Amino acid sequence: MDREGSRIVHRAAFSEGLRLQGASPFVQTEGTGSIKAVPDRGTLLAGTVTEGKNASEVQRQNAEEAASILAAVTSAGIPRKNIQTSEYRLDIVYDYAEGKQVLKGYRASHIFSILLENISAAGGIIDTAARSGANYISGITFQLSNFSYYYNQALILAARQAKEKAAAIAGASGLSLNPMAAEISEITNGISVPRVKSFASAGSPMIQTPIEPGEMTVEAKVLAKFFIQYS
Repeated sequence: MDREGSRIVHRAAFSEGLRLQGASPFVQTEGTGSIKAVPDRGTLLAGTVTEGKNASEVQRQNAEEAASILAAVTSAGIPRKNIQTSEYRLDIVYDYAEGKQVLKGYRASHIFSILLENISAAGGIIDTAARSGANYISGITFQLSNFSYYYNQALILAARQAKEKAAAIAGASGLSLNPMAAEISEITNGISVPRVKSFASAGSPMIQTPIEPGEMTVEAKVLAKFFIQYS
């Protein structure tokens, strides 16, 4: 009998023949646990996109702008080890005239991935990058520095729910459950879905950009098997 991811197996009403074949009746359930937490760190994408007619000039200008952003962000307190080039490319830009492809120029992009170990500094870093020439600022991916702690708490809740569901199913069938799980396994990788905020291309803000991390949910799932207990 399947019901919402749970099933109780007692073939042929626990017939003696089946028991002699080594099959024991059991209840198998899934449990889910979730914990909400406020993110304390995050990753920001910021950089510069430069366009022009001459490829070498575009590349040179883009390199200067990227260096300016890098210097400003590090001066604002972000360690170099927390800054990584996420994307660098030089593209040909085409236009279309009367149905024909026409060379318009070139576009250079240099985007940095910036790890923010203190999420409260996010607004200031965004403003610093914008003032130093960043014209590309993308979403912040919020994170938890102590993710494993919250995930383990979610696992405890998931195991507890699986046991409660198994006991309910067994009790509804007039059976007793062995309280010790025969098998229990994790069936999720524990990846949480962070809240992502997006930003338009930045100018020169007069006040610090407000960033609200909100909450993120850490979820865990388990699959548990409990044998039926006979008095």
